[in-house]
Amino acid sequence: MMMTALNPQITYNVDFLSSPMQGAEDADLVKRLQVAIEAGTLASKLIQEAFKKQRVGGQPESTAKESDDRDLLTQLDVACDDAIRCFLKQKFPDDFQLTEESYQEGWPFTLESTWVVDPLDGTRNFVHGFPCCAVSIAYLVHGKPKLAVVIDPLHDEVFYALKNHGAFLNGQPITTSPVPQLSDALVSVGFPNAAGGMFREESDLFLFAVQRANGVRRLGVAALEMAYVAAGRLDSFCQLGLSPWDVAAGYLLVQEAGGLATQWHGEPVSFADRRFSVLASNGLPSIHWAMQEACQLTGVPQRTRRAYSRLVF
Repeated sequence: MMMTALNPQITYNVDFLSSPMQGAEDADLVKRLQVAIEAGTLASKLIQEAFKKQRVGGQPESTAKESDDRDLLTQLDVACDDAIRCFLKQKFPDDFQLTEESYQEGWPFTLESTWVVDPLDGTRNFVHGFPCCAVSIAYLVHGKPKLAVVIDPLHDEVFYALKNHGAFLNGQPITTSPVPQLSDALVSVGFPNAAGGMFREESDLFLFAVQRANGVRRLGVAALEMAYVAAGRLDSFCQLGLSPWDVAAGYLLVQEAGGLATQWHGEPVSFADRRFSVLASNGLPSIHWAMQEACQLTGVPQRTRRAYSRLVF
């Protein structure tokens, strides 16, 4: 039984994931999951404190522009990134780390034993005082997510998953929704912040969802939106132009909760790609295939998708 500093009244039990029948690999992953929750909690405390100060002072977090003129970076992003990287390095000094704020375009890296981290997903929301953001941490072995942690620091929610052991929210098992038809579904369609992103295709998909689904949302926090699919709060989520740190944790959450996650045209998600599309759903064919068909009807040419998603490492 472990307790994070997010809310002293909430405990996050991962002890039951260990048993004498499990091998050394499972025991190691349980240990890593505990460390990941602790690392995510460190960043979450920073976010909570900064958000509280922002609300009291009425001033938005100072921002600086990254290489892309529509992608915001704050001092808080860097502080959270540093906190997580230092903590993970202390616990697992031999592991590689791929984090959004430390990565430089063109850097080579390995996915053999790698932590993939977005220290503050939803920076734009945070800057505007909109209480919707997340800390996302995944551990990959040979390019496959083995554990996942997504923390919503402003609502005291910790989503986590361990490969082949299910997905959980604040210690309770979660599953995707049983919604059978798109007409009854609540879906989320994401749009990239990057200038020159494929807004036309996603706008077409958004219009399709508005016309066919029961409701449409756009939270601007891919990690949290995928966690919401895993918890049955959303029935589907899709977006182009995502990076490994955006969805590595959410991907495993969806899978372990009984859902399905692919690229828009049905291809498997490859975390070695620099940019890729994601379509996550509750796993029911009537939902996933309907959204996949809509993605295909957006008319993204095969050559454009290859150029957009090809790894640059």
